[in-house]
Amino acid sequence: MENRSISDKLAIAAVQHSKEREYWFAKMSGNPVKSNFYHDYKETGDQPHKQREIATHQFTLADHLFPELMRISKQNDYMLYMILVSALHILVDKYSYSGNKDIILGAPIYKQDMEGDFINTVLPLRNHLKDSMTFKELLLQVKDTIVEANKQQNFPIEQY
Repeated sequence: MENRSISDKLAIAAVQHSKEREYWFAKMSGNPVKSNFYHDYKETGDQPHKQREIATHQFTLADHLFPELMRISKQNDYMLYMILVSALHILVDKYSYSGNKDIILGAPIYKQDMEGDFINTVLPLRNHLKDSMTFKELLLQVKDTIVEANKQQNFPIEQY
């Protein structure tokens, strides 16, 4: 097989996965509001030598929370990943200060379909929260979003 550049592989994948392309265009249509949620980097230095450094925030779950999360995960057939993504949606909703309930998170691909190079390493997970929504309702929505996004993961979103 001939050596192809990454951009050639992405272009070929985009053509081969037109069904997935339609899904992503529909899913990401509209004008999402950019949140003023804190970024994952901090800027250091002053002009013209400003640099970005990766910022981290570490936290520890209370000892009693992890077993509870695992119990919920096993008992309701939800994966811990989905529970944590749901919790992150709530965090962004509560602390973004935008009042926007249409939230898009970039999440690592949970499970890759094909062997070989990753087409995408992160998938956008878009969910619409409601004030009256229970955690279980959000969890079901997030589960559906993750399942659908993973089914459509072979379209190179970078080409979008």
